[in-house]
Amino acid sequence: MIVSLDALLPANGTHTSTTYADWVAAHDPDAAGAARDLIADMRSELGRTWTKPGRFVDTMAARARRLPPAHLPWFWDTVGHRLIGYGSRPGGRAYGAARAAEAEHGLPVDPAYRRANALLFASGGAMPAKEFGPTSGSSPKRWSRPPRTRPWTRS
Repeated sequence: MIVSLDALLPANGTHTSTTYADWVAAHDPDAAGAARDLIADMRSELGRTWTKPGRFVDTMAARARRLPPAHLPWFWDTVGHRLIGYGSRPGGRAYGAARAAEAEHGLPVDPAYRRANALLFASGGAMPAKEFGPTSGSSPKRWSRPPRTRPWTRS
C-alpha cells in the first residue's frame, strides 16, 4: 500500500497521468490489467477527440459506469489530469465527478492527496469555481466572508 497518496499525482506531466492505474495496482491488484487497458483507451480516445474534449468526458462517463464505486474518484482525477490545458470546463467536469463520487459513496479522502490534487487542477486552470464556494464542503470556516465592521456611509 502507498503510504502517501499524493505520490499518485502525475510527475511527468498531466497529459500522461496514470493515477488511476497506479491506485488500482496498489489497492485492487486483480483489476490492474483492466486499469492499464483503460488508461491506453483513454490515451487513444483523447487523441481522437482532442478538438472536442467535452466528447471525451462523455465517453469516459460511459466507461465510468462500469467501474466499482471505489475506483471512480481515481478514474475521474486521471481523466481530469489529462484534460488540464484543454480549457477549464472539461477538466473541471472530471474534477467535480471525482468529488461527487467520493461524497455519494462515502469514500475515504486523503487530505494530502486532496490538497495536492486541487492545487494541480487550480494551477492548470481546471478547478471549477464552485469548489471555492461555501457549499463545496471543503472550505474551512476561516474562508468564509468576514462580517462587516461598519455600514457604508456617505460623508
